[in-house]
Amino acid sequence: MKRIEHKFVFVAIFMTLFTPGRNIGQIITSTSDSSTATEMDSLNSRTEPIASRWIAKDSEISRILAEDVVDYVPLLPNVTALDRGSIGQFSPFIFRGSSQADGKIALDDILLDEPINGFVTSKFLPLNIVEGLEFFGPGSVAPFGLTAAGGMLRAETYEFQGGRPFSKVLFRAGDFGYSDIGIMFGLPITKKTDFLIDGNRQEFDGLNNSHEGTRVLTKVSHQVNNVLIKHLAFLNKNDVTVPAPFLPNWVPGNVVSQWEEDRLDQVLSVRVGNLAQAGRRLLGRLHFTRIQQESTVDTLSFDNENLTIKTNFNYDLLLGNHWLTIGGEFRHDDLNSVQLVDHNDGFGRVFVRDVYRLPEKWEIGIQVNLEKHEEFSLAVNPSLRVAYEPSNRQSLWFGAQRSKRYPTFAERFWPTEFFRGNPSLSDEESSAIEIGYAFEKKDQFKFRTSVFANRVEDWIGNSILADTLAIAVSNLDNRTTAGLDLKFSWDFWRTGRFGFVGSYLNLTEQSPEKQLQVPEYAIYSYLEVGHHFFEKFVFFRARFVGRVLGERHGINFLTARSTPTRVDLDSEVIFDAQATAQFSDAKITASFENIFGISYELVPGFPMPERMFRFGIEWAFLD
Repeated sequence: MKRIEHKFVFVAIFMTLFTPGRNIGQIITSTSDSSTATEMDSLNSRTEPIASRWIAKDSEISRILAEDVVDYVPLLPNVTALDRGSIGQFSPFIFRGSSQADGKIALDDILLDEPINGFVTSKFLPLNIVEGLEFFGPGSVAPFGLTAAGGMLRAETYEFQGGRPFSKVLFRAGDFGYSDIGIMFGLPITKKTDFLIDGNRQEFDGLNNSHEGTRVLTKVSHQVNNVLIKHLAFLNKNDVTVPAPFLPNWVPGNVVSQWEEDRLDQVLSVRVGNLAQAGRRLLGRLHFTRIQQESTVDTLSFDNENLTIKTNFNYDLLLGNHWLTIGGEFRHDDLNSVQLVDHNDGFGRVFVRDVYRLPEKWEIGIQVNLEKHEEFSLAVNPSLRVAYEPSNRQSLWFGAQRSKRYPTFAERFWPTEFFRGNPSLSDEESSAIEIGYAFEKKDQFKFRTSVFANRVEDWIGNSILADTLAIAVSNLDNRTTAGLDLKFSWDFWRTGRFGFVGSYLNLTEQSPEKQLQVPEYAIYSYLEVGHHFFEKFVFFRARFVGRVLGERHGINFLTARSTPTRVDLDSEVIFDAQATAQFSDAKITASFENIFGISYELVPGFPMPERMFRFGIEWAFLD
């Protein structure tokens, strides 16, 4: 293993997140019995109506042996990873048929900005401490008042809250040279100060060339009376051998090359006040991000470094049944690039939100964003969410929002002969709606469905230039997607469960440049059965999975120097199996993916493994 060299740059900060609740004033989540128990500031299922967002809880994802968060997203309908085979943790996400840059990714309540390419891949999500995934659709009450044309995916991580020291060791291995070693350690430094560190090292020598990645995340929190101070540092270091079918904007000259990417996020946040007791709260945050991308073959052609400094603030106030929030965000991006040349971007946003809880189980949330990108005109973007809960088992909701997406540095300025940026690009304007229904009978049966539509004006897409190797970026008029989401689970037995996640997408545009990169329809279904053995010393669980992938469309390069072509992929049916032995403090899992060895591709040009065996061990300790 290569030695990892890095520096942690600690910076001061103000900010936080806004957490609306089902019952006004009830936002304190019960924690451990430690005197350091603190008020939780992250959105969770107990502080917002059940219908507001799609959730994959820890009780679902902890049953899956995963090498990447990509393995969890099938639990959320119409959240799709562009999984490029077994390259390992290099998959962007697409939400409801949008483009990669139309969605946002948050780690807890920290937005992971990526101004160069416009989207964050799965390698920047620390798998070992992810405890849940949430998808925020139109009108959802999201952290910081964020909205996105395609929606936002939030990864919730383990939060250590004092008490006894805690540690967990994880090891995974499998075919194609896959290995992953990780450790998590939590320590109460004092009665008012907690510390958590998580790290892992992953290597993959597999099907579509190699990947080596290291992630280290630390959290420190300190509380004095009604003041809570938190610091988070998250280091990512990745070395990837990029295969030829990648689009030309990824590597210089579209040839096989070694690409190194380092990312460091640091966040310092302060919360003053207590909303439940005093009826008001001030939150502030300063976020520092450094991204370094370079080719280890030719740094003269590919060497990008971006520094982002961002501040956020929220002021929350309770007035009767109204929860009022005033907040803002200011961000500066500084790009130094050999290939893109040096550029700077500035962005500012303020928002006002009112969440009104009516006595008759209605809730109305209204938000107005006023935002300005220094290269584009001032914009006013409203959003609305109406939820009705006739009983504690049922929910109906309607959401609508308007949002903007601004062109990335790569889309505007990439200068190569293979991928041509466009400095004259206009920003996208998106209008989205969603109508849904949810039903839950205790923990035995859960059902949720919704229909949605999203219309994007001045959609930014890639066009293949006739008789050339080149792809050009342009505003391709309008693009409309509509679809259906469905998810249910049924605990038919005390240790048996059947689950089904389905999605359907329809694209009205006929232009080949606007075709879906993701399956038009997808099904993820599973059957689990379990039993206790040896006087309940061990619990054994078997899991069988069936996946149906509809037709996909995308760009493919048959060779490194061939003309790019549009490719249509047929539908596929894939089966997987998994077995788990759960002890009191340890868990051993083995999985066998693609049991019948089906040859298929999720993304054109990137074959998935025809069969793959993996196993993993987790061991938790309390001192």
